[in-house]
Amino acid sequence: MNRIYRTVYSEALGTWIAVSENTAGRGKRSKSSAIGAAVIVIMVAGAGMNSAHAQYKAGGGNATAGTNAIAIGSDPTGTNTPGQSPTATQNGAVAIGGNSTSGATTASGVNSTAFGTSSQATNTAASAFGQATIASGQFATALGSASQATANYATALGGNSFASGNYVVASGIGATALGGNAAMGARAAGSDSIAIGGQSSVASAANSGIAIGRAATASSSFGVALGDSASAGGAAGVAIGQNAKASLANDMAIGTNAIATGGGATSPSVAFGNSAAATGSGSTAFGTLATASGATSAAFGYAATTGVNAVNALALGTNSTASGNRSVAVGSGANAAGDFSSAIGRTTSATGAGATALGTNTTAGASAAAADAIAIGGQSTVASTATSGIAVGRGAAVGAASGIALGDAANASVAGSVALGQGATTTGTASSVTGGTGSVSNATIGGTTFGTFAGASSAAGVVSVGASGSERRIQNVAAGLIGASSTDAINGSQLYTVASTVGSNIASLSTSTSTGLSTTNSNVASLSTSTSTG
Repeated sequence: MNRIYRTVYSEALGTWIAVSENTAGRGKRSKSSAIGAAVIVIMVAGAGMNSAHAQYKAGGGNATAGTNAIAIGSDPTGTNTPGQSPTATQNGAVAIGGNSTSGATTASGVNSTAFGTSSQATNTAASAFGQATIASGQFATALGSASQATANYATALGGNSFASGNYVVASGIGATALGGNAAMGARAAGSDSIAIGGQSSVASAANSGIAIGRAATASSSFGVALGDSASAGGAAGVAIGQNAKASLANDMAIGTNAIATGGGATSPSVAFGNSAAATGSGSTAFGTLATASGATSAAFGYAATTGVNAVNALALGTNSTASGNRSVAVGSGANAAGDFSSAIGRTTSATGAGATALGTNTTAGASAAAADAIAIGGQSTVASTATSGIAVGRGAAVGAASGIALGDAANASVAGSVALGQGATTTGTASSVTGGTGSVSNATIGGTTFGTFAGASSAAGVVSVGASGSERRIQNVAAGLIGASSTDAINGSQLYTVASTVGSNIASLSTSTSTGLSTTNSNVASLSTSTSTG
């Protein structure tokens, strides 16, 4: 036999509640008895009244309850002011809330619960707690003023939170979670955060964070992760693209598998392009497979790379590499490996510290392998042992320290020497045609040996303007100083003057000698005559 209930007004709770027919109505009674009655009602509501085939409505208004349902509420003023009263229409439904002119508290799903003014639980086992909350998905839960859970098993926790997607969770004031997954739906736990996509998540500390895409995650405030498995770990970090990763504050990674992990609040890193990676503090990688590993370094172009020790380095061009500290590589395949080195041009290479390589060629670019070396021109080279060597010209080569080769295929193979002109070479070994770098202290001419030459000691190097069989004239040479200690070069005019003077002196000597001989002959003839007469 069903128990008979009646309603009384609870002064402790400020609303009408269901009590036994034997309970006294409004009047003097203890506070504990009123609270106990309220507890009875809540227990009945929680049980869903599955063991009875009764309905219950209370509140003094126009509450409506279906079979095995409970509807409790009153108008806000307690004066039966006209409005929309709570409604529980399905088996086991519970609707508790005050009368409202903006919308009725409604529990229209089986075993649903709506608690709060204008709250709505409209699907099986849905629960809506708070003013104007909506739980419209099966087993959905909305808790907090104006929160909404609109998909199956969705959960919205916090004022104005919104969960729309199977299994999603929006936890935080103004949080939004969209998209579902059988394993785990989207989870937006930070205030004003947004998570869209199966297994996407915004951490509780990530206020205003955004995660959109399957398994996308935003872990800190204002972080943005867009794409399947994209991750924004630092505050205000941005990761856009599948598997894109921005780890620290203000880092930015854009592109599939792009990674920006070396930044921070004051020196963020930026990676832009598929599989681009900016791992150095304040580094920038721009282009597919571009990698910037050195602090404040930059790599621009397909597979352009700066090394981990390449602080302030720049690699610009496809497959360019700058691995030296403060090095610069510009051009396809350019390589600047030495500290403070520069390689500019296709396939150029500057591997020595402070080396400079400039030039390009279809076969090979300039190569400066020694410290402080300079190579300019396609296929020009400075060997690794040729410290401070300079090679300028296509195919110019320097093989010894401080050598200089200027011209197409010029070759300076002697230390401290200079090869000038196309094909010019240097020779350091003395021979019958050159003194090389050896000492020249005397010379033998016509059987006579001359010596005491200025600059007779070993030479510091040689200067060549040609090669054997390809000699050149030196033109426009200024007159050199002529003296016992002079080491100046003598031009043709000076030699002409010397030769002319010598010739004149020889002619004068010849005339004087001839005159003297004539006089001598005359004297001899006179002596002979006198002797003969006597």
